[in-house]
Amino acid sequence: SSSAGDWYLVALFNWDEASQATLTVPFALFTSNPTDFYTVFDFWDQRYCGTASRQLTVSVGPSTVRLLGLRPYAEHPMVLAVDSRITQGASDLTAVEWDGNAKQLRGILQATEGTEYTLYILCPSPYRPGDIEVRGENVRTGLVDNVLRVTFHCSQTGRVSWRATFDTELK
Repeated sequence: SSSAGDWYLVALFNWDEASQATLTVPFALFTSNPTDFYTVFDFWDQRYCGTASRQLTVSVGPSTVRLLGLRPYAEHPMVLAVDSRITQGASDLTAVEWDGNAKQLRGILQATEGTEYTLYILCPSPYRPGDIEVRGENVRTGLVDNVLRVTFHCSQTGRVSWRATFDTELK
């Protein structure tokens, strides 16, 4: 747990130098709510892998490690990860909150001077990104497979506030 919510980090190692391994992690090992759905984000590949419940079964290549971040799934835009550290945002993000009335996700990132960050935000249907505001430099955004990527550079160490507003599709 962090001030930005619950995060679980799972590192899966394959020590075999010749063959791929399929590893299963039961969620009961780290949460009292293993039947809940959790988002799965692959840190090294910087990609959202969907949701899982009860357990996670993952292929791990020879002599490699998969570092996965799991967060309790919410049916509104939510932070999946930040790419700056292996904690995937758990140690860098504070005060992350969803305002359903304003359809806005906002938070604060504790930034390090001279660092570029990418914030990954899941946009489940019916939400789509609207205005994005970040107190950083060279802000770039992109949407791939319902994941909003917000990339920005920080020239100073300190707190960087960010805010993403969303529209909803008509049903």
